[in-house]
Amino acid sequence: MGTDHTSYDCTYKDALELIPLLPKFYDDPIADISCIPTLLVSKVAKEHVKVALSADGGDELFGGYNGFKTYPEIISKVNKIKFKSSLGHFTKMVSPYFKNQRNHYGKKLKGLSELLLGQHDSQVYNLVKNSWGIPDEMCHKVMNFKSNVEHHKRNNWAYIDPMDELFVLGYEDVLTNLLLVKVDRASMGVSLESREPLLDHTVAEFSARLPFAYKHNGLESKRPIREIVYKYLPKEMMDRPKLGFDLPLYDWLRKDLSYLIHEYLNENKIRRSGIFL
Repeated sequence: MGTDHTSYDCTYKDALELIPLLPKFYDDPIADISCIPTLLVSKVAKEHVKVALSADGGDELFGGYNGFKTYPEIISKVNKIKFKSSLGHFTKMVSPYFKNQRNHYGKKLKGLSELLLGQHDSQVYNLVKNSWGIPDEMCHKVMNFKSNVEHHKRNNWAYIDPMDELFVLGYEDVLTNLLLVKVDRASMGVSLESREPLLDHTVAEFSARLPFAYKHNGLESKRPIREIVYKYLPKEMMDRPKLGFDLPLYDWLRKDLSYLIHEYLNENKIRRSGIFL
């Protein structure tokens, strides 16, 4: 590519150094493991520059997540079910009997009933809400999530394509309340200024006017971005599987960092903390 860049091999020792600092930087309970590499890359960047460009928003604005492909497929299959309404009422009726099951069958049945009984314009919202797996009680009481996300429905926004609602949900919640918070606090924690060029209001407004099928045709995601990048990079480089900003955390927790689980999540420690009464 002809770039002048810096490579850094992250090890469990880097994670061990940063984990105790997470509460200081984030000041919130957060379970996104990419916080660690985000902090690390911010530290490395700060050694060379004062301002860095980030790339958040591309997936949310132009349909980069797998859900933009799988959710329409699921909804299409659900709408082909015979006696869909009767099945929806039945699952709604029996879901309370499974409320206390360890495998969350009650919640799954309730979510299925909402999907079966929902009108086409509400099916996307119901599918997203239930697939995230956050209990309604926590959403409503702790996070005030429900009122925030549903405000556009109460205001009777008219979506040309119901899938456009998926963009709104991703933009309002995942991007605003998680991704941007994560990057901003990590970069500012090391005195690095981060900028988000894809979130310029003109880009967001342009994306909002594009038909959903142009952003994601069922096979190819982020089509507008791809068509631009193809002019500058080999097509095979752009068309690789999507990779998250991830760490081999599960391997570390089984081996080098396993003592953290035993030290902080043992039964006696949790009981003494008084968090779960």
